[in-house]
Amino acid sequence: MKSYANINKFSKYFASQDQQEPFEVSLMDISDEFCWRGNGNQYRTSDLDFYTKNIEGTFLPHGLLASDFPLWN
Repeated sequence: MKSYANINKFSKYFASQDQQEPFEVSLMDISDEFCWRGNGNQYRTSDLDFYTKNIEGTFLPHGLLASDFPLWN
């Protein structure tokens, strides 16, 4: 299963790296703070909102990892 994400609105990267559509991400070494790779960069879990993609190609929020509030300042 492929994982997708986009920069969440609370991330310091939002202004410069937010995309029109979610991008594919992969989990890297989880011992590092920046454990997700995608969009040519590495991200913390707290910087991303996660999505799934249905058969029709529509991106749907992945509720388990969605962030509606900042995890830290």
